[in-house]
Amino acid sequence: MTNPLRGGAGVFSGRPMVRMLTCRFFRTGAEVKSLLLAVGWLMAVLACSVSICVAFVWIRPSFTAPWARGPMIELVTTPATPTPPPAERIPWVRFAFDRTRANRLYAAGSVSDDQGRTWRPLESDGVRVDALSGALAPPPLPGPNGRLLVAGVQIERPGVAGSLAAEWRDGGWVPFGLRTNLPVRALGYTTDGTAFVATEREVLTSDGRSWATPGRLVVALVSQAGAIYAAIDEEGRFGLYRAEAFGAPWLPVAGAGKVDLLADVAGTILVTRGRRVGLLDQGQWSWSDLPTNEQPLGLTVHPMRPLVAVWSESRLLTSADGGRQFRSSPLGYKVGWAAWDPFAADTLTLVEPSGGAYRVSIQDMP
Repeated sequence: MTNPLRGGAGVFSGRPMVRMLTCRFFRTGAEVKSLLLAVGWLMAVLACSVSICVAFVWIRPSFTAPWARGPMIELVTTPATPTPPPAERIPWVRFAFDRTRANRLYAAGSVSDDQGRTWRPLESDGVRVDALSGALAPPPLPGPNGRLLVAGVQIERPGVAGSLAAEWRDGGWVPFGLRTNLPVRALGYTTDGTAFVATEREVLTSDGRSWATPGRLVVALVSQAGAIYAAIDEEGRFGLYRAEAFGAPWLPVAGAGKVDLLADVAGTILVTRGRRVGLLDQGQWSWSDLPTNEQPLGLTVHPMRPLVAVWSESRLLTSADGGRQFRSSPLGYKVGWAAWDPFAADTLTLVEPSGGAYRVSIQDMP
């Protein structure tokens, strides 16, 4: 009898065992090779995906900053920003164009004669105004005969107490009213040239008169016809009011509702209410929806043409027909303030809160 432990034809014979183990080894090796090949392909796919993600992140700013590469909106960056000189203690202020002299801009108590490239303070005998809250105050308001009305400033003159506003006239600064804790909501000139400053609760004139507002004031303006409009908003009460002249009774304007922004467009009163725009013409309202899902943040009107611009968080809305139809254009930056150039046909100057300035022609917008 053959001993299976010593070889032979038994189940545990040596040669068959070797052949069996050899076949199993090569079969396992093929499987390992297949596994390694699959892992290699997977690593290649992962490496390619990572490269694509890195490339997308690297070029992403070109999509979010259209003005950097010839963009969705035709923008031309000015060499400097329409802000006061670095000595001012505010990062940026609202500005206004002079309506009688081309290329002149005002910001707080400073003036530029080259569209914001260089600035100089308005001062006389060393007396100037120091900006305190220009980013929150209404924009400067150029008036008749070279006058300029500003709020959010303080006159740097010994013996002069803090004032609500100041007026540049006859070559010097004149304080306007006593400073209070109430913010200035509006500046204006009546048709006879009287300057006024409106707080939330009171309207003051440069000749010392005062007049109570019809409620907590949001914004006010003098229309081209000489009437004064005031939008109020307080708990349980809001709306638009009208007075024929300074000191006249305030009368509610029916159909206005809550008013956020207010302007006069070539004799027609324009308001925004949420994402709706209303036009008041000869006592009749017409309403339409703005082409945006964002809340409007600001409104500016051309002084001589029926051009309107409204801006929101990421879009600029422009109208060439006085606010009846608007075109929506995307923005790659946030707008802090904007104003139409009165000496240009359709050019709008936009300023970022951080200071970057852009001039935009609405004809070039998408």
